Amino acid sequence: MRTLDLASGDDVEMAKHSLEECLSDLFNLNMTNKLSSALSILSHARAGLSPDQKRAIKKFKINFADFVSDYLTFEQDNSDFELQKITWDHLYSTMKNDHETHLSQRPSLDSLANEKEELKKRLKEVSAREMKLISECETLMNKSEEVKSRFAIQDK
Repeated sequence: MRTLDLASGDDVEMAKHSLEECLSDLFNLNMTNKLSSALSILSHARAGLSPDQKRAIKKFKINFADFVSDYLTFEQDNSDFELQKITWDHLYSTMKNDHETHLSQRPSLDSLANEKEELKKRLKEVSAREMKLISECETLMNKSEEVKSRFAIQDK
């Protein structure tokens, strides 16, 4: 047990991967039927096995169905977990990309807002100049009408 306490994270991951490969091979190669058949034969054997071996085989056979069921449940749960993890990773990646896009577009948006304010200010200035020119033009038109009117009176 002392060596397990000292196992590195990489060692643990390698051991888990190795166990997963073995169990996967066991189920993928349809070894469960062969193993079940062998256990059945061995549990009924009258000769060739020590009493300890017979007890171990009987105990293993009793627990074998639960082991297979638990393993299949584990595989299903693991698949569900992996699917959820992939979905979460995709969602997180999308959110992160959206956030980065937002951050990269923020300066442009701020710049446009500043430019818009400057244009509004300039439009007010241009509108004020336009109003002044219109007013001056109206004044000149009125003076021109007065001059025409005086000229018409003097002409008569």
